[in-house]
Amino acid sequence: MSLSLVERYVKQIEAESKGEKPSNKITLKEALASPDLSVFLHKTIIDVMKDSAEPFYVVSKFFKTVRITEGRSIVFPAMSDVIVGEVGEGMSYRRQTPEVEIFEGAAEISVKKIGAIVEVTDEMISDSQWDVVGIMLDKVGRGLARYKEEWIFREFINHGHVIFDPDHEDGATYGTHGLDVNRNKNKTLSVEDFIDLMIGNLAHGYQTTDILLHPLVWPIFAKNPLLDKMSVAAFGGPGNKITITPDQVQGKLPMAVQITLTPFAPFNYLDKKFDMFVVDRNEVGVLVVKDDISIEQWDNPERDIRALKVKERYSPGILNNGHGISCAKNIAYAQTYPEPEVIRTIS
Repeated sequence: MSLSLVERYVKQIEAESKGEKPSNKITLKEALASPDLSVFLHKTIIDVMKDSAEPFYVVSKFFKTVRITEGRSIVFPAMSDVIVGEVGEGMSYRRQTPEVEIFEGAAEISVKKIGAIVEVTDEMISDSQWDVVGIMLDKVGRGLARYKEEWIFREFINHGHVIFDPDHEDGATYGTHGLDVNRNKNKTLSVEDFIDLMIGNLAHGYQTTDILLHPLVWPIFAKNPLLDKMSVAAFGGPGNKITITPDQVQGKLPMAVQITLTPFAPFNYLDKKFDMFVVDRNEVGVLVVKDDISIEQWDNPERDIRALKVKERYSPGILNNGHGISCAKNIAYAQTYPEPEVIRTIS
């Protein structure tokens, strides 16, 4: 009695999990043509794409997932903290009415549809080129992750609290104090600017937990007098994550922060400028999800092609009007030099 495709598929998975070579292995053509395996195949494809995307997620992990079942948008107002206090015996509890404010243009989060169509030829299927198909699915998963990370950084730029922006028309307020080798301002971050940026969240009642920047930017800060004193290597440990504790910078920082390098952080290769962000990872934002990753498949006999459509519906939203995100925009990619010492001669 011959085994069904589902039974063969189960035995194939069991053999591969034990490191054995499965006998009577199911071909890709059989799997795509079988309605019994469609559920298993779709789940496998989705799992492959999710596994490929997971290592790329950096800022996405800071966002709390909120699922909506009706409609396509949701409103998140900014809400003040609730202050509690000691209650004496027989005394009344302190009454609190949190202030709720809806900021125009930043509160309503509308989900959008993200996806792509991947085409596979019949020749590729008939030859059972599993590796080629796996590579294509891996590329799709990475593409989904890349788009989500870049989208979140765009939200950081649009809604974050800007502390430094040398290109702003109000240069006196948003300008930086970095100096070039001739001691002229060159739109870079000085040591004082770097510290001001890291404590910027504290002004709004939030903690500073993470600094996000492009990997190419790190050498600039590694040469900075502030970071030159630290006992960590220029490119950190596993995952390009560096933890800075106050004792490592001799008490110059009032909190412990983690520097995370991600290639999706904004970096202008043409103008040699970059953006960096200091965030409170617990108060960054939410990821409103309408539909998780799903796939649809159909055939095109005219071109001997099978198409696979991948889509998901979501949207990132920034909480508290971006006060948990401090931004430094349009910073020049150049080295910063310390201010010269002032020597006064008293006769």
